[in-house]
Amino acid sequence: MKIKYNGLEHILVEDAHICSDSSYEALAIREGDSIDLDGYQSVYRVTWSILPDYNPVDNDESGACNWEHPETVEKSNIEYNATNKQFA
Repeated sequence: MKIKYNGLEHILVEDAHICSDSSYEALAIREGDSIDLDGYQSVYRVTWSILPDYNPVDNDESGACNWEHPETVEKSNIEYNATNKQFA
């Protein structure tokens, strides 16, 4: 899944998962970021706020957050190799 944040495209490299009572998060890479000699690039932590009308009893996470508009995208201290699909 691709998302746009502050005009920059990010590609999720994992499914979003619940991380607290009020948010989901996932890791992403930024389109166009540089890749080092070993094939790794920076990873960003994407966070979405859970919508107030979301009911987890429904078991339909598609309505849990506004998935197209994350709350924050912050650079992490993790790197990702898209060729090997490995984190470092």
